[in-house]
Order: sequence, then C-alpha cells, then structure tokens
Amino acid sequence: MLLLERGALGGGSTAKAAGGIRSSFTSRVNVELGLRGPAAYRTFSRDFGTEIDFRRDGYLYLVTDPADVPAFEPCAELQREYGVRSHLLDPGEAKKVLPLVETDGVRTAWAGLYEMTPDRNQIIGESVLLSRFFYATGFSGHGFQLGPATGELIRDLYLRRRPAVDIAELDVRRFETVDTAPAEHNIV
Repeated sequence: MLLLERGALGGGSTAKAAGGIRSSFTSRVNVELGLRGPAAYRTFSRDFGTEIDFRRDGYLYLVTDPADVPAFEPCAELQREYGVRSHLLDPGEAKKVLPLVETDGVRTAWAGLYEMTPDRNQIIGESVLLSRFFYATGFSGHGFQLGPATGELIRDLYLRRRPAVDIAELDVRRFETVDTAPAEHNIV
C-alpha cells in the first residue's frame, strides 16, 4: 500500500473533517462491520500515538414518509441483537429527547456526489481472475467508518485466514445474477 501526501500524513483539510460513525445498517454483515470501527477509534490514540478526537454522540435519522417506518422496524431489531442502542421514536418522542430538533415540515435533502453499487453495499473480496488481487471499494461514503474492519478483512484474506466477519455476500460475483444481496436501506 502506498499513501502520498503533499506535507505530513494527515496534515491536509481531510484530516480535519468530521464524519459520522454508526452501526445502524440494515444487514447483518454491515452491522458487524460497522461495530468494528468505533472499537478501533476508541483506542486509536493509545494504539497509534495520535489523537483523532473521536466522540460518541449518537445518530439520528428523520423519516419523512410514514410508509417507510415499517422498513426501519426489523432493522432496529437486528441492530439491538448486536447491542446497538437503536430506538424508533415518533416525532413527539424525538422532540423530548432532542428538544432543538424541529420535526415539523422535515424534507428529504442531499447534495453532493455519492458512489453506489446496485445494491448499495460495498464490494470486498479476492479476484478469481487475478492471483492475489484483493478489492475493497464501493463504500458510498462509509470508507472511514468501515476502514478498520476492511483493513482486517483484507489482511485476513491476504494471509488466507478466515475473516472474523462472513463477507461472502459482499463478493463482486453477486452481480452476475439477478439475485443480489439485499439492498442496504440506511445508506446515508
């Protein structure tokens, strides 16, 4: 691996960016991978000797269409099975927990470019065409969050060890058939 920076590593504006780290995904593999990031970031300064100002503040989705709520219910249950404190709140409950959140007239909005695979899941694995060629791509804005887990996965694949998380459904060959992995619902 080669990392190039104009000055000191991590010295540019990207190193000062804020990012969301969460485990509120809709599939088993993404919840498992999402949990590995916070574990690594909590001990980052101890393990690497530099502070990254990691804080756990929580994560909030505002669902704008009541028809979407049923899709979130099994996702929240899956997350709770892994110890993620995931709760579905109606607008009144959200207002009690976060009094400054304005829930009236919430509209969906997004600006910027966002790479996505057809099923909105990342692609991780080893090529069947090129010997010892590994890939990890298509993170759709979740690369930093999933970076620690992805590094472990690629390391394990390279060393021919069984990865701690079953990533079979993230293999690129899933796109060879119409039946792909279930689409990730909570992508942003």
